[in-house]
Amino acid sequence: MLLSRSDVLSITSACTQTKTLLRWDTTPKLVIAAINDHCVGGGLEIAMAADLRIARKDAGKIGLPEVNLGVLPGTGGTQAAVRVW
Repeated sequence: MLLSRSDVLSITSACTQTKTLLRWDTTPKLVIAAINDHCVGGGLEIAMAADLRIARKDAGKIGLPEVNLGVLPGTGGTQAAVRVW
């Protein structure tokens, strides 16, 4: 089965996102995520890669809505959620 150009680009994009979040996870510097409003999906995965997350009291919804559709988060959000909480 041959992959289409869009399939290859989406796989490459997911690998790049994972590498970026891994780099944040392993850097000796402190990474802080400020959550100002709704934080769902990829935005939450980015926030979970940070060392410290600061959210407004009424920041809105926080979650991984793709899980309700039976889709796993692209960059390991379910595994990161277990480590964070």
